[in-house]
Amino acid sequence: MKLFNVRTPYVSLAAVSLITLTLFTACNNPAAGGRDHHEHKEPFGLELVYEDTPVIRYFDREVTEQEHMHLQAGEEYVFTVQFLDEDGEPIHAEDFDESYHLGWVIQHEDVLQISPHEGAGKWSFILAGVTAGETRVQFRLMHGAGDHAHADMETPGIQADNAIEFHVDAEGRDDAAHHDEH
Repeated sequence: MKLFNVRTPYVSLAAVSLITLTLFTACNNPAAGGRDHHEHKEPFGLELVYEDTPVIRYFDREVTEQEHMHLQAGEEYVFTVQFLDEDGEPIHAEDFDESYHLGWVIQHEDVLQISPHEGAGKWSFILAGVTAGETRVQFRLMHGAGDHAHADMETPGIQADNAIEFHVDAEGRDDAAHHDEH
């Protein structure tokens, strides 16, 4: 009598593939359980807030400047990200568990640098004007850690026509000089 060996390479490969597929799709499935999944509203956009004033809004695939501000080379500015739900209403920061964090891609780091703002909450960051110029930035709501981190939401990429742009003026340059040249 011949016995079937269940431990063939094909069965093992199929089992590993099934487990891997389950793990990767669980993050995007709200019904999936697990320790790292936390019920939260899905963000559909965000606002960049400076001194309690929304400055830039990304919603419905549109980037709009809510308030024009001048960044100066040599200066630092503390911003906070406010995520928005499908109706454009704020999502509370505490609705996201510890596996979420803010990420970004900067077109020209010689013009502008971004760093987390320790102590002001995980949705706060510092923009530092380095030198006069323009640059585009893509902001991302990241989920996970290390090689398994992925973006759950992101603003248009730095090559997109509607990317978020920042303009940095030279040190000591005032707003009146900036307006006269346009």
